[in-house]
Amino acid sequence: MAGPPFGFSDHDSLQYHFFSGELVFGLRLFQTKTLNHASAWFYDGNKVTEIYREETKLKQGSGDNINIKGNGLELEVDNESTLISLKGSDFLALKLNKKTELKWPDTISTVIHQPDLTGELTIRGQRHAGVGYCKRYTWSPAPHYWGYRFIQGNLGDAEMNIWTAEATFGSSKYDYFKIIEANGNILESEPATSCHRQDSAFAVIDGAQVSITLDALGDYSALLQSSGMDSLLQQRCCRLSVRIGPHSYTGMGINETCYGTLG
Repeated sequence: MAGPPFGFSDHDSLQYHFFSGELVFGLRLFQTKTLNHASAWFYDGNKVTEIYREETKLKQGSGDNINIKGNGLELEVDNESTLISLKGSDFLALKLNKKTELKWPDTISTVIHQPDLTGELTIRGQRHAGVGYCKRYTWSPAPHYWGYRFIQGNLGDAEMNIWTAEATFGSSKYDYFKIIEANGNILESEPATSCHRQDSAFAVIDGAQVSITLDALGDYSALLQSSGMDSLLQQRCCRLSVRIGPHSYTGMGINETCYGTLG
């Protein structure tokens, strides 16, 4: 995902997920006019542990691409790959390679998704091959009120990745439900057939009923408060049970919600 550099709009959001068996990693960068937040957590098969958190403005290096250095975070992104390094109680290094990049309007600007990254995670001295996901959007101007539900995950045995959201940005409704197969084929619902509940999501794709059921294994939350905003960001590490018509699949995923104000 080439440029633009991070942190030069009213609201900038960048996130990465990684799955290897039951191991799950999440990194979130979040910036507004009055707030800076960066955090990362790791699920080791037993519990969710915060491994990085920073509330100061991240330093963007020179050049047209994302090149970030913080107190313990290094993130370099070009057209084909991403390198993430976190130094703390659990040293972590993650290299991701792009396969597919999708762009579409999110009611305010263009959102970029990379739903089927491949890569390798090194943590606690061990290497783990797996699959990743990235989402990036920038808003200028940003709405003051917002709320969303988002599910993203990997269905390991089926070699499919799934991601879906239900949101309201300002007064604009926003919905999607997408699946990418191993060959790069995209399955997607009409927005009107997609909906979310607390522990599930539903859609109709090519006439087939599709559902996701979430079994939460651990959670991570951050209160995003400043002089101009007040939102609660929550991320749950979940086991996914997915039905597509008569077929059933399982995998791991992240369920993210955020509600409140932006600014």
